[in-house]
Amino acid sequence: MRAIAVLLVVLAARPAAAEAEENVSRKRTLRLVVAGAGIATYTLSETLLKEPLTTDLCRWCSSNPIDNAARNATVWGDPELAHDISNGTAFVLAPIGLPVLLAASSRANFLDDFVPVLEAATYSALATQLLKMTFGRSRPFVLFRDPAVPPDVDDNTSFPSGHTTLAASIAVSAGVVAHRRGYALEPVIWATGITLTAATAYLRMAADRHYLSDVFTGAAIGTLAGFFIPRLTGSLPVSISPTTNGIVVSGEL
Repeated sequence: MRAIAVLLVVLAARPAAAEAEENVSRKRTLRLVVAGAGIATYTLSETLLKEPLTTDLCRWCSSNPIDNAARNATVWGDPELAHDISNGTAFVLAPIGLPVLLAASSRANFLDDFVPVLEAATYSALATQLLKMTFGRSRPFVLFRDPAVPPDVDDNTSFPSGHTTLAASIAVSAGVVAHRRGYALEPVIWATGITLTAATAYLRMAADRHYLSDVFTGAAIGTLAGFFIPRLTGSLPVSISPTTNGIVVSGEL
């Protein structure tokens, strides 16, 4: 009789499990669509709409002793080299390396692990872009360069650092997901993410693209997004499992 009862429970649980999985799939698809729209918006703001959205004249033109001291201590003799390396750490190593570590932790959960990382990166990038357009802070190289150099559309987008925001958002969101999943690679993910974020922040100052306050603010925005977005979006799906006494619903929202 007990075997029959267990069989009936399993059969009854199958529709509930299928419905739960379908709901998770619909929610995942919706989140990907919204994140995709955010990526498209950010891309437009960096390309076709950048010139009309960016101020020609700086709204925040001055620096301060702390930012100046940090700038003088970190700027490289070849700022373009630091700029190129920072592009690699922020736009290649962080967005590829950390998801790869998540995939190595669990290929079965990879899509559900990746979505909150994508969301954190996208929404923090949009917030950073809005702040850049609002504050219109001149970059360090603008303040210290030859006045005869012609202006550029990117001159007044120093605050905050978008590269640092991106690296921090990916690092923290990947670390949070790994922690909530209980992955064995969690320490590696945190160590890799923090290293890439710190390196990116330093390189943005070495490239004379950002002040210390710019990279600190960018890191703060990325950290907050990476910490809260996986929790607010409910990145871990709910599972339904049959037991001898019924079914168990487990998960974390």
